[in-house]
Amino acid sequence: MAEFYFEKADLKKCFDAFVYGDTVERGKPAPDIFLKAANMLGLKSEECIIIEDSPAGIKAEQNVDIRVVAIPDMIPFDKNIMKSIDYCVGSFDIAADLIDEGKL
Repeated sequence: MAEFYFEKADLKKCFDAFVYGDTVERGKPAPDIFLKAANMLGLKSEECIIIEDSPAGIKAEQNVDIRVVAIPDMIPFDKNIMKSIDYCVGSFDIAADLIDEGKL
């Protein structure tokens, strides 16, 4: 479904790599999806930023050294999850601004 939405929104051209849950052995909260994406891009995990809306995705980050920007969706984050987040913002635009400003 994710690939369908990327294509529908004409966003595929904005990314260099795509990794979906069904392309890794273990899904979130295991960090496999993030580590595979970093590997595809030739990056170390500490050079990456996760923009995540789910507690499972943020828990996956707890197992590796990756910065996290959270954009809460339907499931609220508990205080343990909040400890793992570098920034919690309300939209992708704000996340992009943080990256552009060099804060991430």
